[in-house]
Amino acid sequence: MHTVRHIPTEILDAIGSYLCLQALRQCVRVSRSWSGVFIRQLWKTIDDTQHAWPRILKEYDSDNAKRCEQDEAWVIGIFAKYGQHIQHLNLHWKVTIKAASTNCDNIPAACPNLKSLSVSNVNTNLTLQQEKARDVLYKNVHPTNGAITHSTRALEALTGPLLSPIFENAFEPVVRGIRTEGQQQEDWRLVQQFWLLVYQNPQLRSSGSMIRWMSLWR
Repeated sequence: MHTVRHIPTEILDAIGSYLCLQALRQCVRVSRSWSGVFIRQLWKTIDDTQHAWPRILKEYDSDNAKRCEQDEAWVIGIFAKYGQHIQHLNLHWKVTIKAASTNCDNIPAACPNLKSLSVSNVNTNLTLQQEKARDVLYKNVHPTNGAITHSTRALEALTGPLLSPIFENAFEPVVRGIRTEGQQQEDWRLVQQFWLLVYQNPQLRSSGSMIRWMSLWR
């Protein structure tokens, strides 16, 4: 006797492309075989402005996030576990770029099967902790209040080590602007992580794929 559990994988896969997120979650729970099929559809596209992502990312560096186990390690773990299924990424947070990529060209990126990649507004999406730090930093912009003078802001930004030999002489640092030393070095590393993600997804460089990158720098 045939049941819904015996539906061919190809048909289930086609059905999954029309289901909403809630329906996909329900299908994943039906059986192990269904989970193997529908999990691919469930994680096919990640847009970190949708669903619970904005709430999670807004507080991922807070004490509450650690207690709820939704901190940076959790975000990175999600991409490590399901990244193989992700084909389309639309990212607006630095931590999701970090989670999707890698720190070394000898280590595969968490998302090796991308067909499209879009990154934008990563400087305007800040956690509550980062917003507080930014406000303190902005108060020190005036020469009478601290070290961030106009001349300091115009200096070449700090850099750091290259994540891969392929980046030798590939990048030039921009001006420091209103960024701490740690932020400058983080941005330097993040730009490389983005391009490592592209490098490790050669299919992105085909004519039918899309890569969209908005500058990290302000």
